[in-house]
Amino acid sequence: MAASDLRARLAALPGWVWVGALVFVSTLLRMVLARRAVAPWIMPDEIVYSDLARSFAATGEFARRGHATSAYGFVYPLLISPAYFVFDAVPRAYAAVKGINAGLMSLAAVPVYLLARRVVSVRGALIATVLTLALPAMGYTATIMTENAFLPLFCATALALVRALERPTLARQGLVLGLVVVDLLTRAQAVAFLPAVVVAPLLYAAFAGHAAQLRRYLPLAVVLVGGALLAVLAEVVRGNSPFALLGAYAVTGHTHYDPVAVGKGIVYHLALIDLGLALVPLFALVLLVARARRLDLPVQAFLATTLSLSAFLLVEVAAFAVTQSGGRIEERNLFYVEPLLLVALVAWIERGMPRPRRVAVPAALVLGALPALIPFRSLLGVNTESDTHTLVVWWYLQHSLFALDRTWVVVLVCGLAVAALVLWLPRRYALVLPMLLALELMLSFKVVEGWMPWGTRGASIGALYQGITADHPDWIDRKVGTDARVTLIWNGTGPVFKVWETEFFNRSVKEIADLGVGPTPAGQFETPVHVDSRGWLRTGTGKLHAQYVLADLSNWLRGEPIEVDLPHQVGLYRTSGPVRVAFAKTGVDEDGWMRQSSTMTIFGCRPGRFLFLRLTSDPKLFHERQVVTATQNGRPVGRFVVDPKREIDPHFGPGWSLSTHPRAGVCRFSFRVSPTAVPADAIPGSTDQRRLGVRVLRADPHV
Repeated sequence: MAASDLRARLAALPGWVWVGALVFVSTLLRMVLARRAVAPWIMPDEIVYSDLARSFAATGEFARRGHATSAYGFVYPLLISPAYFVFDAVPRAYAAVKGINAGLMSLAAVPVYLLARRVVSVRGALIATVLTLALPAMGYTATIMTENAFLPLFCATALALVRALERPTLARQGLVLGLVVVDLLTRAQAVAFLPAVVVAPLLYAAFAGHAAQLRRYLPLAVVLVGGALLAVLAEVVRGNSPFALLGAYAVTGHTHYDPVAVGKGIVYHLALIDLGLALVPLFALVLLVARARRLDLPVQAFLATTLSLSAFLLVEVAAFAVTQSGGRIEERNLFYVEPLLLVALVAWIERGMPRPRRVAVPAALVLGALPALIPFRSLLGVNTESDTHTLVVWWYLQHSLFALDRTWVVVLVCGLAVAALVLWLPRRYALVLPMLLALELMLSFKVVEGWMPWGTRGASIGALYQGITADHPDWIDRKVGTDARVTLIWNGTGPVFKVWETEFFNRSVKEIADLGVGPTPAGQFETPVHVDSRGWLRTGTGKLHAQYVLADLSNWLRGEPIEVDLPHQVGLYRTSGPVRVAFAKTGVDEDGWMRQSSTMTIFGCRPGRFLFLRLTSDPKLFHERQVVTATQNGRPVGRFVVDPKREIDPHFGPGWSLSTHPRAGVCRFSFRVSPTAVPADAIPGSTDQRRLGVRVLRADPHV
């Protein structure tokens, strides 16, 4: 077949065939790329949604750590729950979830294409669809996050709203209402859609000059406002705050919002979207809006929808970021508007790239300079990994090519160069703009996904290593079975990823108990426990009973040891009854360093035995001998001199034996070290701010 015939046949294929092919290829590609993420790392969000999905697959209800909860949207957990129903082994279920994510996010191509077809040709719609599938945010398919369901739902809602504006039948308005409800059940963030859906008809009427037709949209506004009021009234009748409707984000309703700070947040978030899409789509949107009254009705409906949804979402996300995220830029909560901007770009190109100088020049200059206002110095860093892909790209560029203080200068130069391009590019080369944008998006994704160690792959590897070093992440399930009940004791030692990753990959870990240190960050449904005077772990109602216990080795338990993760110093025990501590250490860090003051307690202690210690130090940190003094139950029992210059074998060599003299069956040894030092003050390049004494190589109670 001649090449010309093949091209003719391909060109004759209907658009839906191309869209189907794009969805299929995107799904396969995303599935392959998602395999590079070895563990969840956006915590605790990923473990919350996996827990909800796992619970629904097992019991038909949405529960977190065995406790039913309605604080989170259930649409996404519902969609991924089949993975946990089909696969018992969590690593396989995790792979299946990422496959579902790839399909869900790729399906956003369908509403984007249908939306674009209302305002551009088949070719233009396919260009917008391809650009959407190339967005770096598509990388969230490797995470267990609601973004995977919310993107296609957002695009579908925008499409339904455009159709309802064009012809506001009751069926079309009902579809918009139904989708908004589903959006709300997916993410509380969709509350911004309520005012957006009411304002969109007003904008459309202003563009089209159809103010008299506004009454046709009354059913949409009345049902939305009435439904919102009924929902608020229902919460008040139950004795709850109206903000309880926001679930886990109810706190946002009780927060003071500084208008100036929120205004800055709006500017920064708009600047970041501008930067992430290389200025051109926002420029196209501005020029379309400038001549909206002279455009055809479908474009006017599209512009009204885009402006309304984007504006309310922008304000909401900026306010949230300013008050709840420490002033960060939350691109992860705003990227949904980007497909609409891509459609605007293609619509502008197909309408001849109108660039009236009185609008185009100031718009290009403002949008070109706007990203330079972003406070790169305070934002570039590890906090951008999960939330702000665009900043990850510029962090990489800054890390590789120029100084941090020069970032805004480089951004300004690049922005003004793009501004000059869009102002003077001849119309016959219009397709250069989407081609350059596609290249920029693909290169950005390559950085975001693959940059080690700060890209998404590196972040997932780091999260897994911080949590689990066993050959199989589901090592506990492999030892005791998924139906067993393991209680994980959190004592605040080491990274909290030890809790999160272990709980995520092991179905048998069904209870989290915090040992007097408070819950894990964003922890829910955790059991506070403490060690009583005889070594029993107690809750508020009595002794802690457990079938199996996973605990830090600094708290030796009385039970049958099953397995130990030595790098993370955690052990799995079979207890099958009340849990009792045999030996506990405080003031000794996970890496063995003893602080200035520390204690070691032996429960069930008997006279005539001993506590054996092997201690060492670090010649980089100390240049003189250190003295460790010990007391037992308040009585001085000895002192030990540590020479930092002397290397000590952890298994052989001199040690320190302290005889036991129990009081009520307990031997409590207290230690004090002198001198101590802070590594950050003594060792060039160190960032360790701990005040350290000596290092404990071994601490064995012979009882």
